[in-house]
Amino acid sequence: MHRQIGYPYESTQNDLQMQDNRFSISFSHMGMLFTMALLLGILPGFGQGTIKTSSNLPKPPFKDTLLILHQESVFFPSNGDRLDENALQILQKVRDTLPKATNKIYEVQGHTDHKGSDAFNLDLSQRRARNVQSKLKELGIDSSTISINYFGKRKPKASNTNAKGMALNRRVDIFILKKFRLEMLFGNVASDSIGFSDSIKIKVISPIYEDSTYADSLGNFALFVPANQQIFLRVEAKEHLYAVQPLVATRELMKKKVELHIKSLQYGKKIAIPDLNFFGGSIILLPKSEPAMKALIATMQANPDVCFDIRGHVNHPGDLVFSGSSFELAEGRAQTVFEDLKCNRISASRMTHRGFSNFEMIYPKPKNEAEMSANRRVEIFRMPCKQE
Repeated sequence: MHRQIGYPYESTQNDLQMQDNRFSISFSHMGMLFTMALLLGILPGFGQGTIKTSSNLPKPPFKDTLLILHQESVFFPSNGDRLDENALQILQKVRDTLPKATNKIYEVQGHTDHKGSDAFNLDLSQRRARNVQSKLKELGIDSSTISINYFGKRKPKASNTNAKGMALNRRVDIFILKKFRLEMLFGNVASDSIGFSDSIKIKVISPIYEDSTYADSLGNFALFVPANQQIFLRVEAKEHLYAVQPLVATRELMKKKVELHIKSLQYGKKIAIPDLNFFGGSIILLPKSEPAMKALIATMQANPDVCFDIRGHVNHPGDLVFSGSSFELAEGRAQTVFEDLKCNRISASRMTHRGFSNFEMIYPKPKNEAEMSANRRVEIFRMPCKQE
């Protein structure tokens, strides 16, 4: 948790007209070009991934799977299959859960503790599941949407070595599910270095689904993603800055080949993290920067021999600022990233941090909020590790 620090001045959208009037001298600042791949108009791409159309791709295959929307459990006495008052209240809750969700499916799974034979417990778990199924029908749930399964003592939830664990195992689990479609996404990963020394892992991350695959020796990959959902593709490769590309998995996207570019962690090279941005006048990262921060943390955890300088920047058009609030703001942003990395077990001995004020603004005279946001950033610079 970081304290929000108020700084007297950093340019915002309301300052644009004033900037145009007062900006009489054009400074040429060095900086890497910032590529914004907008997701839903707000999310930029990390790692500068681009999407290019290929007319020769095969029609994407698909498969249907199930998403767990909600889960409840009811419990039974030893050798018992009757529903008590508490169980009835839980089943009423199941009926009333997610009333607006469409195409819901109910999966009922019966279980037992370990006492008794396999045959006895299989029959007992079936009776428990059927009693729950019958009660859900009585409560008004369409019987065609309810399926049952029973496992006897094969799937304990807790240890059977004590009474508490055995009580947790004498249960029926009720899952509320919804079908959703996965479609195949094709892509390629390229690096700014000569080649990859290790395998390239691509992960798809969404609020409802996660999976991963590995690219072939040419960087090509294919994996299933949830159709018509917001997703993130994260690319992981040794000696490279992990990249995160936000996308919406539309049908049109499935017909294209996603081309992702990742940056190698070369010595003496400045590496921009385009979507690691901050609120105006603050050291607080924007919420949309969370995937980029997680990717940076994972990069440094996977590369323990990499040491680096963290460099903070501000949006302040005009004369170069060598002291004061903007200078301190740049230093504060670098320290924010430094502290986040420390909290995630990245040794402080591997890192330095400092502010670059407005010395290297990507957009010396920003014209809109996107350009100003690009100036409020942090970059890393790989350096040799100190010898102990």
